[in-house]
Amino acid sequence: MGEDHFNFDLSRERTFAVSQALDNTGLSVSRLSTQGFGETLPVADTSTSTGRLKNRRIEIIFPDASIPVSE
Repeated sequence: MGEDHFNFDLSRERTFAVSQALDNTGLSVSRLSTQGFGETLPVADTSTSTGRLKNRRIEIIFPDASIPVSE
């Protein structure tokens, strides 16, 4: 519920943390791309605490997958 710029930075930091965690498992981060969206692409209502919790997420997309991995 902070300022837009704060939430955007937090989003970018979250993607970096996941990238670092994957790097620590041996996955080459050169195979990844990360992007933070801040408040711009919510998947749930941001007026409730439950919705805000659902919006704190990381999405992993497999671009060559023939079927969706998640919704």
